[in-house]
This record gives sequence, structure tokens and C-alpha cells, in this order.
Amino acid sequence: MSFELQQVFDEAKALVDEQRFDEAYRLLEAALADFDNDTLILLWLARLGVLGAGRAEETVEYATRVLAEDDRSADAFTYRGWAYYELEVYDLALNDFNYAVSLSNHQDAYAIGGRGITYYQLDDYGRAKEDLLDALQMNPEWLLGLAICGWVLYELNEYDAAIENFNKAIEMEPRYGYAYGGRGLCFHEKQEYDLAIEDLTLALEENPKWPLGFAVRGWAYYHIEYYFNQFELALADFNSALELSDNTYSFATSGRGLVLYQMNRYEDALQDLNTAIAASPMWTVGLATRGYVHYELNDYQTAFTDFDLALTLSDNDYPYAQGGRGLIAYHLEDYPLAIADLTTVLNDDSKWLGGWSSLAFSYLYSDQLEEALPIFNKAIQVAGSMVPDSLYFGRGNVYFMQDNFGAAIADFTQFLANNPNDNLILQQRAYAYSELNMIKKAIIDVERLVNTLHDAEQLDFLVSLYERIPSKYSDKIIPLYQQAVAQTNSSFAMMRLGCIYLTGLYSSAIDYPQALTLLSDANATHGGDYSCALVHIGFAYEHGLGVAVDNNMAFAYYQKAAEFESYCPCASAQMIHSYYKGIGVEKNITQAFELLNNAIDANKDHENIDYLHAYFLVHGIGFYEDKQKAEQIIDKLLKEEPEAALNHYYKHVLSGINNIATIQKLLPYTDNITRAKINSALSSNTIDFFYPF
Repeated sequence: MSFELQQVFDEAKALVDEQRFDEAYRLLEAALADFDNDTLILLWLARLGVLGAGRAEETVEYATRVLAEDDRSADAFTYRGWAYYELEVYDLALNDFNYAVSLSNHQDAYAIGGRGITYYQLDDYGRAKEDLLDALQMNPEWLLGLAICGWVLYELNEYDAAIENFNKAIEMEPRYGYAYGGRGLCFHEKQEYDLAIEDLTLALEENPKWPLGFAVRGWAYYHIEYYFNQFELALADFNSALELSDNTYSFATSGRGLVLYQMNRYEDALQDLNTAIAASPMWTVGLATRGYVHYELNDYQTAFTDFDLALTLSDNDYPYAQGGRGLIAYHLEDYPLAIADLTTVLNDDSKWLGGWSSLAFSYLYSDQLEEALPIFNKAIQVAGSMVPDSLYFGRGNVYFMQDNFGAAIADFTQFLANNPNDNLILQQRAYAYSELNMIKKAIIDVERLVNTLHDAEQLDFLVSLYERIPSKYSDKIIPLYQQAVAQTNSSFAMMRLGCIYLTGLYSSAIDYPQALTLLSDANATHGGDYSCALVHIGFAYEHGLGVAVDNNMAFAYYQKAAEFESYCPCASAQMIHSYYKGIGVEKNITQAFELLNNAIDANKDHENIDYLHAYFLVHGIGFYEDKQKAEQIIDKLLKEEPEAALNHYYKHVLSGINNIATIQKLLPYTDNITRAKINSALSSNTIDFFYPF
């Protein structure tokens, strides 16, 4: 080499050492003509063109000229390979790197590394990994190699190894956004979302036009738990990713759809999810989430289709979709499927209130009360201090149907605190109060119902409650029954008013013609099958009340009433009485006892059946004499009818407790026949358990 050429190279090397690549390039380019296209100058120009001067096309030209002179120049193949790489002509780059590696006996890190990153661009990650690891072993401080090796390992799902490479690159260059970006993606895949957000934010500061970075950070915000404002931040990132990709980036569209669902923007979510699913029809998360969107939009049948397809695509092992299908099955009243799906996805640790609630109501509406109660309890436990009123409604109904009226009242009261105008629950609470003999509280509820609904059923219920405390409400009973007859044509009111006029209840005036007319009208209004009205007409014939005594006619009415007995078992008591006393039928105590036993076995609940039962026990008719059991029956009746004079009289007889003052106080509110019997017994000092009829 001539002295002059050596001087040129020395000056060029000095410029390269100072990173002044353009000046070095121009110096050598000027020298090229002076030294007759010297091959060494051409090789230097090829090297500088890809080293830092940014002249890839010129490198291809110069390297090709070198190879024309020396087709075994490994350096020329290497530099041209890098030029082709920069020009994104990866097949030509790979070809040159293969020659360079072969000619250098696999000892040139620059050639092996170049081939490795070319394999990366060609998505051949296995070969890329092999070459890059070899190159980094030869040159462990190769910054680009460390970063791209990290990306290769990321693509191979080797996230920990990738992070190690990115860490080394960042140690060498603390502001290396390319490495932060790759490490952020790895952290996202490892579900370390806070670290992913931190790294991706640094990467996006350097490269604010990176759609993938925005999209993945959006997903990280979506997934991270308890991050302030997380969905708004995720939405902003997905929007940025889509803006940078002309709204064609399905990875961002799908994420935005999920975020919009979480933000309760269901129409917008549906639009994005439809787009994403059209691009990826087997995306089970999208299908399931779209199912929930349709659920929120009350499109239950379409939601069911989405959940069912998501389950099918996941071999029926996808709790998120199965839970959704369970919700939909509940709303479509397919309670067996709802129970099956929700039972599968819920466990004791589950905090999904909607699932527990829907499962509880599915059991309730399937009449599986024993199963419903613990699920309602679980739902209320999960809700903590924010119990939805619906759960009190549901559990209250379970308690109500289980005759646990005290617990039902507690839940109904909780529900009514926020829903004071729910007439159904108000009515059920009133009934529960009445069953617990909390009559005054029941009356308060029913008076509200009467004032609100002006309904015959509520009016009848109210007066029947008044009759339970006649000492307080006797002045209201007859006027209210008269009002009910006039305004609502109530068969119940006709029957009760007829009974009052017939027997002188509440010390009312006797009016047999009016009584019999009301009882006949009650039966006719009821369709000719009103057993209570028929019993009282029979009673009139038995006792000659407004008609001649006619036991045959009385029995005929009792017998007909028994045919229609459903709501009230009073006819059963009259049939027992008829056989015991021989009213219109041959006296047959055995038959009377058998009928009584049948009524007891069938749980027919009526005070007259209880009176007959107690009477038969006291006098040993069919049963062994058992005054203690008889007293238990009377105690039950006293709880149900605390102001019935006959109950107090029988208690007086059986217990020996002197409560004559109470009996006499209540006598004005009983019927004439019973009143006369009690007065006679009290005045004759022959206190006995007389026959109740």
C-alpha cells in the first residue's frame, strides 16, 4: 500500500473513531478516483455505508464490485447482506449472510448476527435464536443483537430469557426504547401488568407511533386490578392504536370492545366486538363478552347463542361463558339449565353476586325451597353491606312458603323499606303477621292495601282481621262488610254478613230473611259451589233460623258443601256433627269418629274440627280420655282467636283457671247459640265441656 493511500485510511479511521461516518465516507469516496477504484477503498465504503453513513444502496454497489474482483470476500458478503437487510430485501440478505458465515468458518459475529436478525424478520425464530446466541457469545456487548434476541425469545414464548436480554440491553443503553418495548410485552404475557405499563410507557415516549405498544398497554390497563381510572386509560390507548392503524387493528378493536363493555357502553362495545369476531370467529372471550353485552341489552336469545358457541369452541370448559349462559337460562325461565350451569361455575369462594342471585331465584321458581335458602344466604353474605332489595324479596318468599313467618316478616320489612308501594309483599307480610297472631300489625298493612287498591280481596281480608279483635273493631265490621257487598259484590262479604245476621254475632240484630238472601246470593255469585255459604244455610235449617227445622234439608246442604270443600273445611266439621248427632242421617258415632280422624290426618285446619277433636278427647269418644291433649288444642285456638269467648270457656273448664270475667267480657262478640250455652253453664254452676254445636 502506498504512503498516500495509508494516509487516507489513517485519516478515515480517525473520523470513524469519532463517529464522523459521513466525513469518513466522503473522504474515501473522493480517494476512490485517485487510487483507481482500489478494492480496499471499495470495501471500506461498503462497510461505512451500513455502519453509520446510511447508504445501503451504495453499499450494495461497492460490495458487488469487490465481489466481482474477489468472490470469496466474506466481508463483502457481510456488508452487502446488511445493506440488503436495511433495504428489507431479506431473501438476498440471507443469501449473502450464508456465504459470509461459510467463508468465515462461523467465526464472524457480524455475519452470524446479521443472519440471525434476518431470520427474525423472516419469522424463522428458531434459527434466529441459534445465530443470535452464537453472535452474542462472540460479542456480548452487541446492543442491537441483545434487543433482537430478546424479541426472538419473546416470539418463542421464552419470556424470562427474553427479559434477561432486554435487561442487558437496557443496562448498556438506559433510554433504549426498543428494549423497553420488548420487555414490556414480556411482562404483559407474564401478567405482570404494572411492570408492562411502566416499560411500554417508556417505549412509547421514544416511539409514539407504535400501534402495538399502545394496544398492549391498553390490554395491561384492562387486566390490571384496582388501577385508578384503568378503563379510561385503556380506552385512550386502544383509540391511539386504532388511529395509528387507520382503524384496521383487530387486536386493538377487540380490546376496546371489552373495555367499552366494562364501562357499560354496551352499544359501542357491541359494534367493536362484532368487528373483532368477524375477523376472529373463534375468539371465545369475545363471543362470551358479546353474550354479556346482549344480556345487558335484554337480547337474551342472541346472548344465549353467543354463550353456547363460546362453550362449544372451548369443549364446554369455559366458566365465564357457562356462567353467562346460566344467567340467560334463568331469564328465559329454563331453570334446570340455569341451576346446572351456575352450580358448575360457582364455588364457596366465588364473589359473583349476580350468579348467586340468579341461582337462588332459579331454585325458588323451581319450588326447590330447601336448596334456595342457603343460596340466598350466600348471596346476601357476598353482597355485604350493599344487599340488593331483590334478595330480601326472594329469601322472604322462601321463608313465607316454608311457613317461617317471623323470618319472612324480617326480610319483607327490609324490602319494603326501599319499596313501600310493593303491594304484593305488603300483602304477604300482612298474611305472615296474621299467621303469627300479630293482628294489629297485619291490620295496618291491609288498611294501606285497601286504601291503595280498593280491592275486594283486600277489603275481605281486612274485615276478617277485624273479626279477630272484635273488642276493638266490632263497630267497623258490619259497615265494612256492607260496603264490600255494595261496592265489590264480594261473595265472601255476603257470606260473612249473612252469618252475622243469622246468628247475632257481635250483638247484631237478627235478620233471618236478609241473612238467607245474602247466603244464597253468596253461593250464586261464587258459582253455586261456595261451601261456607251452603254450610250456613244448612245451619239455618238445623236450628230453625228463619225457616222450619228440617234436618234432612240441613244434611243435604252439609253434604253438598262437603263436595265443594277446598278453601275452608267447615263442611267436614258439619258432616262429623251430623253423624254424631244424627242430623238428617242415622246417628253413627263410629262414622263420626272416622270422619274426624280423616280430617285430622288431612290436616284440615278449622276451629270447629278442633272443637270436635277436643270434645271427643275430653269425653273419651273413640279416643282414650285425654284432657291434657284437649287443652293443647284449645291453647292453639286461643293463640289464633284470642277473643273467642268459647276458647276461654273451654280453657276455664280444662285448666281450672278462673277467667270468667274475660269470658263475660267477650260474650257480646260471639253468636247467640254459643252465648246462650255459656251463660247457661256459668249461671248453673255446672261447668262442663259442653258439646260445641
